[in-house]
Parts: sequence; C-alpha cells; structure tokens
Amino acid sequence: FRQEQGYWARLSKQALLTDLSDKMGKISFKDLEFCKDEIEKLDIYDLDIVLQLIPFDTEDKEHKEIFKIAIHKSAHKLFKDKWQLESDDTNHYENMYRLRLAVFKQVSKFLLSRNLSEIDRYIAPILRYLQSTEETALFIGEMVSAEDCLCRNEQFWYVWWKIYPYIKDLCLSSNRYYQKDVVINYLLAWHWWRDGIESWHSLTVANVGFYSRVSRELGQNPAVLYSVSRILCTIGSKFKVNGVEWLYSIVSKNQELVLDDLESN
Repeated sequence: FRQEQGYWARLSKQALLTDLSDKMGKISFKDLEFCKDEIEKLDIYDLDIVLQLIPFDTEDKEHKEIFKIAIHKSAHKLFKDKWQLESDDTNHYENMYRLRLAVFKQVSKFLLSRNLSEIDRYIAPILRYLQSTEETALFIGEMVSAEDCLCRNEQFWYVWWKIYPYIKDLCLSSNRYYQKDVVINYLLAWHWWRDGIESWHSLTVANVGFYSRVSRELGQNPAVLYSVSRILCTIGSKFKVNGVEWLYSIVSKNQELVLDDLESN
C-alpha cells in the first residue's frame, strides 16, 4: 500500500482490513485465546502493539490484566535514559522515541479512565522509574494532554499527588539537564497551551492549593518560580490574587534564585 500510494499518503484502515480478509479466506480469530504468560516473552516493540490494541477505556478484566502485566514488563525500558541505552538500542533511538510517545499516550488515557481504587496497581511500576530525564518529561506531558481531552479531574489529581513525592525528590537533588522540563510539565506550565488561554477545566478552586504547597516546599528550584509565574499568565489567570502569595512564598525564602535559560526575555 505504501509503495502504491506514496509514503505520506493517508492509508485506509478499511481497505487494509478488506485486503487482509480476502487473503485470509476462511481463517477465523474467534477460537483463538490470548495467553497472558506469553507476554513475558515479548520485547518492547511487541508490548507497544499489545497496549495499542487494548481500548483505553476498557472494563474487560482480561484486558486490564494484560495491560498491568505489559506495563510492569516494559516500564524500565520505557523510562530508561536515552544516554543509558545499550549499544544495540542506540541505532534505534528515533524508533524508541516514537514508541515511547505512542505508549505514553495510551497509558495516560488508560490511567485516567480507571476508577480511583484501580489506579495504584497500574501506576506503581511507572513511579519507580521517574527521573530527571526526557522520558519522564514526555510521560508527564502526555498525562496533561490526555487530561485536556478526557476531563477526568478526579483521576488526574489522584495521579498528580501520587507523582508529587518523586518530583519533590527530583527538585531537591542536583540539577540535571532535563530537570526543568520535568518540573515545568508537572506544574502545568506546559508549552503547548493555546495562545490566550486563561483557564483550564481541571484547575479549579478545589485543587488550586496544589500551588500553595509547591511554593512552600519546592520554591528553591528556579523552574518552580518560572512555572508558577507562567501559570498565572495562562490557565491560572483567575487565581492571580492567590498567586501573589505563591510568588512571595518563593522569593522571600529564596532570594538568590537564578533563572538562567528558563526564559529568554
């Protein structure tokens, strides 16, 4: 199909499936069973396919069990710093980047579609590998993007507070190259908000206290001052009165903060 229509052409899934059906003849998938034990034998690329096949809002017990096993199996590889990739992976960095992006999109939507009582069992292996890396920043960014689409406020903030202790440790540790990117995405100072945005459905009076705590506990990190300031000019515009207190809490205790390259102007 690619050769016939060109690399950038949009492919019809229906055409592909029709062609496949014609070539399969009388073969049927109805009697096939998926063995969960086989997941342990799959590599990261196979696991990506498995996760993409499961609807993110599924309530099927078998689906959810497969998803849990796949996440446990793949988390360490998905969050592995690109500079720590084995030599045989280095040549496939671009493929790994696209794979991570696809998986993080699916995982984010899946987490936000769970009941609160279910979330811990799926997010546990992910929390273990959160670091000052591009991979962590990418995952957190995809969580924000998924929430922007799905509007699952309760699930989103449950996940956010689960992530908080790891972000706190990261802020208190020595600065690494991607630390600021992780912090900025986590504090919702996301660079992908549309121009002119002044509010967000998931930032409300009920959870705006998040920034009060962040300002008290993490204010020594320059990316926090930058993020809080940016929030007050974007999705948190209606909380500017509260914002004066947040900013004061940061600068009064950390008068030597240097923003470096966080803002060019």
